[in-house]
Amino acid sequence: MKVNEITQSIQKLKAFWGKEKIVIDSGNKEKVENFKLKRGSDLPSDFKEFYSHINGMDKYYPNYSDENGFLFYSEIFYKPSLQPFSMNARFCYFETDGYDSRIYAFENDVLYAYSIPVFSGKGYRYYFNLRYKFNKKVSLFCRFAQTIYDEKNEVGSGLDLIQGNKKSEIKLQAMYSF
Repeated sequence: MKVNEITQSIQKLKAFWGKEKIVIDSGNKEKVENFKLKRGSDLPSDFKEFYSHINGMDKYYPNYSDENGFLFYSEIFYKPSLQPFSMNARFCYFETDGYDSRIYAFENDVLYAYSIPVFSGKGYRYYFNLRYKFNKKVSLFCRFAQTIYDEKNEVGSGLDLIQGNKKSEIKLQAMYSF
């Protein structure tokens, strides 16, 4: 995305917020200036505008619960030379005070798909992605992911309710190129 496109997006967002009477915190520009002075670095003016306008959402959606949390993960990628397969795996540990302090993290997935799960409560998650290229035209992609919660007896709600503390997913994708 080019700087002009970002600026236009910010202007549209600012206009929408003005129409909806969302207050933009003017103190954010001062925070950016203080950061620049402390670090001895110069941030682009576009960043200052972006930061100021996006952080205005804190006034509209404040976190009244003062909850905290963290997420730690370690990931490995393996692609041997001259071999038809590659894989990656991740192990993640998370701990938050509740849903209001939930954390999102991007995950690698099968080809042309993505995953951004939400982490709340206490537990861990791991996943494995495997790609096998049979020949120039046929490839197979597999993914297995599982989240295990330490302090829950059920996961999800409504029609997505799972009895137990584990949530698993399996994806299998075949690609034929012509």
